[in-house]
Amino acid sequence: MLKELIKKDLCAFYDDASDWKDAIAKSCSKLIEKKIVSKDYINELVASVDKYGPYICIDEGIAMPHSTQGGVNVFETEIAFTKFEKEVEFDEENKSVLFFTLASVNPEKHIENMQKLMEVLGNDDLKEELFNVRNIDDIKRLSEKYDI
Repeated sequence: MLKELIKKDLCAFYDDASDWKDAIAKSCSKLIEKKIVSKDYINELVASVDKYGPYICIDEGIAMPHSTQGGVNVFETEIAFTKFEKEVEFDEENKSVLFFTLASVNPEKHIENMQKLMEVLGNDDLKEELFNVRNIDDIKRLSEKYDI
């Protein structure tokens, strides 16, 4: 999965975000740049968190922004990776530095992407190392180390 993120240039790195809404916008930056989603996808994600709370916080330090499959603002099925140096606070209990932002129009490819993501997040050593990446070279190193 990391190899695909590198190849497709879907990794971004930031020092911080002004708030969780800014973090979601930044986590969509590569998807927007590659025309995988429209800029309106940001509003869709923010509205979803506003409505349902920080359901996108899937593990300590990890967020997975996503919306309903096949939305009008999504054109391809991909995952983007974003790392923040400073924690992004959704509420007192939910803070994240790693964002895996999902875009989905193809159910089969989406399930495949989710399986790859779970493979990454299921590897505790790899997951721990992801918290320390600072740039694309660090991601490349992990991709080679874990052959993923």
